[in-house]
Amino acid sequence: QNGVVGSHDWSADGKKIVFHMWNGNLSYIDVDTKEVHEILSGAHVFGTLRWSPDDEWIAFPLRENENTDMYIVREDGTELTRLTYSQMGDLSPVWSPDGTQIAFLRGDNYDNRQVVIMEIASKRTIHTGIPAVALADWKP
Repeated sequence: QNGVVGSHDWSADGKKIVFHMWNGNLSYIDVDTKEVHEILSGAHVFGTLRWSPDDEWIAFPLRENENTDMYIVREDGTELTRLTYSQMGDLSPVWSPDGTQIAFLRGDNYDNRQVVIMEIASKRTIHTGIPAVALADWKP
């Protein structure tokens, strides 16, 4: 594929790598077959993206109209779901080990970001008040 890879993440089973291109495509590659599968075309993914622990979902920030909100989608491009409607900008999703929650950064600039935790099923958010500039993995 043409373009530059923006970010990527390995699936938990090690068989796929999801990535976004700076041209706006969200795709994954099957490591065994080397086949590239397009998930979304023209999506303005902004920052890191992550497979869910069960490899069923991909979480990613999507930029629309100068704002960045958190979304999830299945690897075949179905069930695209917007999780947040924030004026602050949501970035860097990290799944809980059981896949029921996502932690991410919310803030209007690099120096003003805090960790937010969302329950996926209810879309209820917990504003932790913890300042952060990056998130790593969520460990049990």
